[in-house]
Amino acid sequence: MRLLKHLLGVAVTAAPPTSAAALGAELGGNSPSLLKEGMLVSGPVLGQARRKLSHARRREPIRCGAGEGFRKEFGAFPPTRLQKGAMAIGRRLPRNYFGRRVSGFLRSLLRRVGDQPVDLEVLGVRMRIHLDNNACERRLLVTPHFFDPAELEILKSRIKPGFRFVDLGANVGAYSLFVARRAGRKARILAIEPQPEILERLKTNIALNGFSIDVAPVAILEKEGEAELVVDSRNLGHTLVSREPKGQVGRRLLRVPAATLLQLVQSRGYSRIDCLKADIEGAEDRALMPFFSTAPRSLWPRLMILEHSPREWQIDLIGALRGLGYRLIGPARANAVLELVDGREGFGEAL
Repeated sequence: MRLLKHLLGVAVTAAPPTSAAALGAELGGNSPSLLKEGMLVSGPVLGQARRKLSHARRREPIRCGAGEGFRKEFGAFPPTRLQKGAMAIGRRLPRNYFGRRVSGFLRSLLRRVGDQPVDLEVLGVRMRIHLDNNACERRLLVTPHFFDPAELEILKSRIKPGFRFVDLGANVGAYSLFVARRAGRKARILAIEPQPEILERLKTNIALNGFSIDVAPVAILEKEGEAELVVDSRNLGHTLVSREPKGQVGRRLLRVPAATLLQLVQSRGYSRIDCLKADIEGAEDRALMPFFSTAPRSLWPRLMILEHSPREWQIDLIGALRGLGYRLIGPARANAVLELVDGREGFGEAL
């Protein structure tokens, strides 16, 4: 395989010439563009490519609105030539520094022309992916093999019939769909997502697969009531729970219902949790520690996959969980994987 050189000033593993050709065609044939002699190049050429993409985005009409696209069947939004080319390159990138740099550039390009969704099979499930305002979805399109591979492998090894999974901060449902695809109809899955726009995408992805997943449109905090979310319009998946009583100036604020984790899982009839995934942008400590202080031990998750955000946490959350009987079994790049060690055996099956 040939090498792609000088992209973002670094040398990386190449994509096939056919991928380059697809990108070149999308950017304007033989005119000065992202491609030169079958190779991605850097410098002024990349700047010109970005400008062309920006102009193209302004010229092209938006083909579906926030609501109308969700009613269409899977396959209604096939990938464009540009998206196919980016996917062909991205899915061959190595999982290292250079691969991450190139994938970041490809995602940036796609965001500029991401006004319509794309229907794809990702991680073994159907998804309708939006590219313009959610980094998680762009990762799933360009480099799905970068999406938490170690965590998903551990999770996959634990899944059995009757599996109970709680997805705290479900985003568009990658983890919930991954479990539903493998756990079968006896599984119970609770997907928790308070951000309204992301919530609609989550519901769409569930419907596209015909899965039975319980969805809770609430924020999880230390007490029941109302939460104020700080919304990043460029990356909706990075919506934060505000720690300031009066919000944060200059950011879009949104008020949503709030509940405690214990209240929610008990109200949905859970008597055990085999795995809990928590990715709520630095509020994991506020959601989890009240749960562990009040929940019966029989309800403590056997396995946890937590976004590792020590700079945001008000306590040493990993240290606190270790003190409760959890041990780290798979520290990954962005997450911590912990397992409860208390003599209980097995996952799933028992009700």
